Amino acid sequence: TAEPEIRKFLAEGEFKGFIVQGDAVHSERESQTLATVSQNLERLHALIQSIVIALISTALFAGTIIIIITLRLTAALRKKELFIMKLVGASPTMLELPYVMEGIFIGLAGLLVGTLLFFAAPALFFEDPLLHETFNALPFFNIIVVESMIAVALGLLGSALSVSHLLFSKRTIHHTV
Repeated sequence: TAEPEIRKFLAEGEFKGFIVQGDAVHSERESQTLATVSQNLERLHALIQSIVIALISTALFAGTIIIIITLRLTAALRKKELFIMKLVGASPTMLELPYVMEGIFIGLAGLLVGTLLFFAAPALFFEDPLLHETFNALPFFNIIVVESMIAVALGLLGSALSVSHLLFSKRTIHHTV
């Protein structure tokens, strides 16, 4: 169990009076109270973790939808240009590449905004020194690398989903002419 860590946490700051310091023998009631606090904190941690995962999933889904809508709008506005390029023999890669690059750019722009907000959050919302210490202990390089990979993947996915139907659909050519 996480009891030693919880005991250490409760021994610091405003929780000093809740537990006995050192290796003193605890009464049965104190041990039960500590076990209950430990279980409640573990349940709270699991709940917060589930909420964070749900929020991240929602943000990823929303980001993908935004990229798809943006690229579909861009492709629809350039439909005639795409048709002319297709007529003069442009390869599918040449037709898709600008949209793939734009999708990656949108994903990376979202990453930049998210990263700036991430680094601004402690100064804006965390007044507790313990939260500052926890935030500063995070592996920022790893987080940014993973976020970058996700941003590029979302850009690629969004561009693939938004442009391929417009570029390679027979219906698009007939409506354009």
